[in-house]
Amino acid sequence: MRTYENAGEVIRIEMVRCGYTLETLSQRTDIAQHVLRGILTGRANTVSTRNTYALASAFGYPMAEFIDLLSGVKNP
Repeated sequence: MRTYENAGEVIRIEMVRCGYTLETLSQRTDIAQHVLRGILTGRANTVSTRNTYALASAFGYPMAEFIDLLSGVKNP
């Protein structure tokens, strides 16, 4: 598991970009809604490798690029 301070904000932005609701993101990633809700609200700031990969895939990112996005790394 890795800790990301702004994971909820990044995921929320990506949900809007992709037109996902909490329910559709949960279905696409096979991540329980209560886990996603914890990340979105900031109660949970760690994301497992499995969930990071599932989110990256659902949002259309390669894993490394999504990790950079979650970590706040700016791409040129």
